[in-house]
Amino acid sequence: MIEKNERIEDLIHELKNILDAAESQFLSFQAESGLPCPSTCGDCCYYPDISCYPFELYPLAYQILKNENVDDWIKRLDQHSSSTCVLLQQTNPELKIGKCGAYAYRPFVCRAFGVSGLRDKFGQMKLSICKKLKMLHQHFMAQDNAHEELSKRAPEIRLYLEKMRATSMDYSQELMPLNSALKVAIEKVALWHHFQNLSVDRDNWNRDCL
Repeated sequence: MIEKNERIEDLIHELKNILDAAESQFLSFQAESGLPCPSTCGDCCYYPDISCYPFELYPLAYQILKNENVDDWIKRLDQHSSSTCVLLQQTNPELKIGKCGAYAYRPFVCRAFGVSGLRDKFGQMKLSICKKLKMLHQHFMAQDNAHEELSKRAPEIRLYLEKMRATSMDYSQELMPLNSALKVAIEKVALWHHFQNLSVDRDNWNRDCL
């Protein structure tokens, strides 16, 4: 939700800063914990129906609005029959190798997927590790003490999502498949941008008439 007198560019800038800060913290934690993602791994990208909030994709939607054709993207999303991410550029589907077509603007869920902190129903911090990393680091997985120690230092997913939700002021949003979330994000950002331009045009018209 864009408040009166707030520019959409400012909102996008704030959200992008949160995404970049999150990425930096999660990558640092993975490196320190000895659980970095393999350089050629794309398992998470091939996971069907990855879910996220539309506000995670506002920066990407704004890039699409500025540099590409919005209608073409909406059509592309409507026609994308696969449940895998529309942004995935598949190199070797059998080995699950590929790359993100919008890496710098990918949503928060992609930046925090490998290793992160999640609170259980009792409020206790638990370490969340992807299946591939569990398989590659079985020795670590067998060490309960190492798990407990790392979970205390793990960056918490919820905190960054709360920052992004508060910044976007979109408290009504729910998790949805990434492809659906991207369509919602594009439509919302395009609408906000349209009304912002209408407001600027109206102000210019008023000044010209004075």
